[in-house]
Amino acid sequence: MAVSSLMRMFDEINSNANSYAIAEGRKKADPARGGFMVGVPIGGSNEYNSGEVGSSGPTDRISFMETMQQSYLTCTWSSAAVDAISRTATAGGIEVVPVGGITSDLEPAMATPEVKKVQALFNYVNPSQDIRQLMRGVSTDLLVFGDSFTEVVWSKMGEPVALYSLDPTTMTILADEHGMVKGYYQKTLTNREAWFQPKEVIHVKYDSPGDTLYGVSPTQKAILPITTWLFASALLRETYKRGDPLRAWVDWPIALPESEMKKFQQQYMIRNLGAKNIGNLFETKGGAQVKELGTNQISFWLQTLQERRDEILSAYGIPPSKVGVIEAGNLGGGTGSSQERTFRINTIGPLQELILEKFSFALMYQAYKVTDWTIKFGVVDWRDDIVIEQIRDLRIRNGSWVLNRARADIGEPPIPGGDKPVLIDRQNMVLWEDLDDLSKANLAAAQAQSQPNDGTGIPALKPTTASVGKNTPKAPNTNPGKITPKPKLGQKATPQKAPKAPSGSESLMESDDDGDWEYHDNGSRTRR
Repeated sequence: MAVSSLMRMFDEINSNANSYAIAEGRKKADPARGGFMVGVPIGGSNEYNSGEVGSSGPTDRISFMETMQQSYLTCTWSSAAVDAISRTATAGGIEVVPVGGITSDLEPAMATPEVKKVQALFNYVNPSQDIRQLMRGVSTDLLVFGDSFTEVVWSKMGEPVALYSLDPTTMTILADEHGMVKGYYQKTLTNREAWFQPKEVIHVKYDSPGDTLYGVSPTQKAILPITTWLFASALLRETYKRGDPLRAWVDWPIALPESEMKKFQQQYMIRNLGAKNIGNLFETKGGAQVKELGTNQISFWLQTLQERRDEILSAYGIPPSKVGVIEAGNLGGGTGSSQERTFRINTIGPLQELILEKFSFALMYQAYKVTDWTIKFGVVDWRDDIVIEQIRDLRIRNGSWVLNRARADIGEPPIPGGDKPVLIDRQNMVLWEDLDDLSKANLAAAQAQSQPNDGTGIPALKPTTASVGKNTPKAPNTNPGKITPKPKLGQKATPQKAPKAPSGSESLMESDDDGDWEYHDNGSRTRR
């Protein structure tokens, strides 16, 4: 089919979109774009010119896609990173939930018929794949090729009934000069062709600098360290295959015939190269001199492999521990919750949102005009059991959870009294409903301890001047009989002063009297 006729067919379909049960998500009345997309040729991209930056036709794009695929297949760290990201992102499957809501048992009853149809599509995507396999392929294609293409099969009633993966190495985007997508074209290595309308393909594009038709994958960004790693691995492979041979220089005698030289070379390859020939005697004849040029740098090559490995993992945004690399120099061996959180926030989350945005738009809004429900990946809890139990215990102790909720979380039946939240410290427990009474009791006890007392534990009230009267008890006589010590020889006798009243007995003395009192046996007192 000619390109011009194909474009006319797509234009006719778009102009008569209202006659179809399912139309494009964008409004047909939108004004045409004025800017141009980078790499799109004059007249738009077609099956002969893919419109990818740096390529002049589909042959270049196919070669480039094959390079990305071989990098993924041959580089261990590239495939390990891609597989770890894809498996983690899609492990929980896909579910349809209300916008802004959380998964609960009530959601299936709230679902509309359209929402149930989308969930049924995820339960049976096609005869050979399930939704996890399909989504894992989508994420893998994004990380390796930078683009993912999923075919949507529509029924005669205008509803999506099946989803199939499309190989990105065979796909070409058909667009006008401004980059507006008009369709998709597929051509396999066996020259089989397929044409798709825009609504029949869900195209997920990875982030790329500028405005381009195709995305830029992490594999493409890491192509330099991947290539270096491959060459260093090949160098080590050949070195080990030959048994780490001697790097030698041979000085042949000038009179030695060339046939003898070739014969000696063949003998060296048979007798000295290869792992089975390690330890064989190295022999020369005819006056030849053999000198060593230097030993092989195997340790340096291994270090190069390790450095390139770190660069590759950094390009994919995956911590080393996620692909089995334990960093002995780090606290905890390079593992822990910090790496897990960084991995999910910086790598897994953005990739999931990129995929969900496209699938939600195509299958929820375009197909059924559903806007209050969306698609999300299920959450799989990979934490250690001890961490989960510690979190449950902490929530019960601070009152965030009641006991019966924690029991329901582990599959145990509720118990009487387990629906009241409690606050537990190191030694005591109190119901949250009794917290106000406990607070008041603690405050009263603290105030009582801060006031003076008479030794009985009962706080003593601070006396005033008015409280001192005739009924006020007198202080005990601390010097009965006015016994005074005799002065030493040559020392003038002075009257003995009465000792001061103990603390707490200030009411026994006049508050405005600065003098001292002398107490007598009959209970009277006189001023000194």
